[in-house]
Amino acid sequence: MSFQSNMQNRIVIITGAGRGIGRELAFLLSKQGWGVVLVSRTKDEIAKVAAACESALPVVADIADAKSWPKIVARAMKWRGRIDGLVNNAGYAPVLSVEQTTPAEFKRAIDVNLSAAFGLSRECWPHLVKQKSGVIVNVSSMAAKDPLDGFHAYGAAKAGLNLLTLSMAREGAKHNIRVHGVAPGAVETGMFRSIVDEKTWPKSKTLPPGEVAELIAGILDGGSLKFTSGETIYLRRSPM
Repeated sequence: MSFQSNMQNRIVIITGAGRGIGRELAFLLSKQGWGVVLVSRTKDEIAKVAAACESALPVVADIADAKSWPKIVARAMKWRGRIDGLVNNAGYAPVLSVEQTTPAEFKRAIDVNLSAAFGLSRECWPHLVKQKSGVIVNVSSMAAKDPLDGFHAYGAAKAGLNLLTLSMAREGAKHNIRVHGVAPGAVETGMFRSIVDEKTWPKSKTLPPGEVAELIAGILDGGSLKFTSGETIYLRRSPM
């Protein structure tokens, strides 16, 4: 079965789909026949991405709010009646010293990067178990093991996400549910450039978001990457 035909009529939820890796992944999977459920806080951004996709459902939601998780999954199920993939891609990275980091900032970093990934996975889980198939991809970060200064909240959340990936993969194996982690280093996105300028970190050292999206698409498809369930794949364009 070809890469293209293997994906026809499958449904994937992508968080953080309005920009960066999420947007590139939405475009790529749409071209390959997936129906894409696009989640973002920003209505205008997500509308533009959805308009450029062949089969898309835009969902405006703040995934830091636990009340949004069942609503997102319910919208997806109502739209197509199944869920084949979930990509927990949305991220929030406050760059603050320990003293500058308020409890509210730390909590939001945990909520967006870790709690939402668990919550959305939990809401999708019974549908994947019933189907006896499904793939969850958690987008982590190199910061989980080598954070830049001020990334303690973000790095801690992503490190937790890596362990969540392993734990869910072990539980999901008996249901034919795969769970994978992808941990890129610096990616050429708006979020990264809001933190680090090109003089400090040139484009020659960043990953194009489209290339990260291609890896995620390959994981969703399966192939030899299906054997990496439970692992977090680290990506870096060049050594530090």
